[in-house]
Amino acid sequence: MMRLNSSLLDQAKAQTFGTGSLWASLRKDFRINEVNSELVRRHESKFAANSAYFDRTITRSKPYMYHIANEVRKRNMPAEIALLPFIESAFVTKAKSHVGASGLWQFMPATGRHYGLEKTPLYDGRHDVYAATDAALNYLQYLHGLFGDWSLALAAYNWGEGNVGRAVNRARAQGLEPIYENLRMPDETRNYVPKLLAVRNIVANPQTFGMNITEINNQPYFKSLSIDKPIDNSTIARFANISESELLTLNPGFNAPVFIPKNNRRLLLPVDSVASFEKNYRNANPDTLLSWNVYTSRNNTSLNAIAAETGMSVAEIKRLNGLGNNSLSSDRSILVAKNQATNSTTSNTLAFIDVDNRPDTYRSNMPEMAPIQTTKANIPTTNFANIKPVAATPTDYVALGKKAVSETLVAQSAPAIEESKVTSAASTVVAKADITAAPAAVQTNSSADLASANVKEERIPEIFAQLAQAESKPAVVEQTAANTTTELTTAQATPAQATETADELMALVDSNLRTQTENTVVAQAASEQNVASDAVKARSERIAANTAKQQSRTEARLARAGNQQQSQTAGAGMHRVADGDTLFNISRRYNLSVADLIIANNIKGNNIRKGQLLRVTAAPAKTRNSIRNVSYTVRRGDTLNTIANRFNVDVNDIRRWNRNTNGVTPGQRLKLIGS
Repeated sequence: MMRLNSSLLDQAKAQTFGTGSLWASLRKDFRINEVNSELVRRHESKFAANSAYFDRTITRSKPYMYHIANEVRKRNMPAEIALLPFIESAFVTKAKSHVGASGLWQFMPATGRHYGLEKTPLYDGRHDVYAATDAALNYLQYLHGLFGDWSLALAAYNWGEGNVGRAVNRARAQGLEPIYENLRMPDETRNYVPKLLAVRNIVANPQTFGMNITEINNQPYFKSLSIDKPIDNSTIARFANISESELLTLNPGFNAPVFIPKNNRRLLLPVDSVASFEKNYRNANPDTLLSWNVYTSRNNTSLNAIAAETGMSVAEIKRLNGLGNNSLSSDRSILVAKNQATNSTTSNTLAFIDVDNRPDTYRSNMPEMAPIQTTKANIPTTNFANIKPVAATPTDYVALGKKAVSETLVAQSAPAIEESKVTSAASTVVAKADITAAPAAVQTNSSADLASANVKEERIPEIFAQLAQAESKPAVVEQTAANTTTELTTAQATPAQATETADELMALVDSNLRTQTENTVVAQAASEQNVASDAVKARSERIAANTAKQQSRTEARLARAGNQQQSQTAGAGMHRVADGDTLFNISRRYNLSVADLIIANNIKGNNIRKGQLLRVTAAPAKTRNSIRNVSYTVRRGDTLNTIANRFNVDVNDIRRWNRNTNGVTPGQRLKLIGS
């Protein structure tokens, strides 16, 4: 069941905030629907009663929050994700849980290692603000790709993807919809998302809860640098004109008093200290940058002997190198204070110490699970109902079928999406009339008073019933648009498939004709709901005016796809990594998610190298491209709707191809002819 976010959040989004506030920027992109409202209210009351703790945590977040929020925004993730360290670690960079999770994002060692976070005697990537944030967002995008719902993805981040997957299957076996409220979970996970939403609601409108939270400027606090030589922390602090404590606040991943350069490691410095550091670093004598040596034992050596030789204590040696024993095995290297009696130090010898010897043991325990149907609320859909039949224009369908570029289709569909907002606005008139306005002031010590700011509970079923009638047909249009894009973007360039592609493009013509009929039904539905006749008339006029424009766009789009026929190469569907490439910008270029890219190429963590060939098409087993002449064995939890959605076909077609079946049972074989 869909749930409405509290009207307090909507009220906060509508307010005008100072342009220099990071919170104002975040508030504009809060969009996770509320779950377990009673628990959300309870956590709101707890935070409001302990406002000093809340503000201390916000203050601790100041050095990191801009970077985290900016990375979340780059990936188009809900802004609530930037607040997750509040729940995970209270923004304590070296926080550790009783089960071994650590860092701002509370990674377990195996999961962190799988997502590229090394753990060596001198460095723990889980504590590295820059690296751990990237890994956490990669992991969350992967989980969202599995479940299609942010609440379930967050639950999996806390409880594990396998546990949530099994809980989803249990709910389905009991005939329940697999949503957050219906899953059987431990108390910690059941409270996990409501607690995050409570923080979100307070940040969205602190005055409503009688609180004032510390402001954070909407600008970078630190800048990341790459350096090429090992350097003492004390030297870094001196060059940057900052204290060592401030340096360690930004670089808590380094357990030794030295920064050792390595791939994907970044030195973080306050923005206003970067120029000073770079100048001093350039002019410094390389021999003066490091005051530590590497000691390599020739045979088994006691730490007492090493301590006597280097002038250090045994405790210092253990702490510095993460040692548990009182002896050092043969050929083992450790870091010690510089001394004439010890070996000289080079970047190569340091590399022998700073290494993670443990293999990547992370394995997903995700069970087999049918896709989860999610409701996309308030998202305008492309209206293809206004496009004239493509067959009316002389077009070489065979040539067009040889090349179709998904980026072109996305760019061309953008204007249509804007125009479709007018259509979706008409269907929400009834809902707006039924929403109760938020009170001017809400008492912070009463859950009942807080709940009164929401939509009246008894009105919700009636509102959704009215919305369902008005929006059911646009949903069909959205599915048709998705089918059309898939048909065009998956067309291949080989001559042997050209005729088949022509048939697919002719299917587009039939699809457009059908959507014209669907549009008529939408207009009738609006009339039945007493929508003003002048609004219906105005909408009809807009449809007529846009028909020619949509037709010309379609013709231009198809023509451009045909003109690029000769540019098709044998390397289609592959990308060679170049300088500056990241998983994020590659996924954006090819309209994929980071999780899809990681899965398709079996990437460990988020590490890629220059010259590496990456598959930039989704794995066949997980794509929703149209299929032809195949059968499917029904699995437990499947319904006709989930099967139709998975294979991108119409549920009525599945019924027609299978003797008008109205239901499915596990083990049943279904014919899927294809669209």
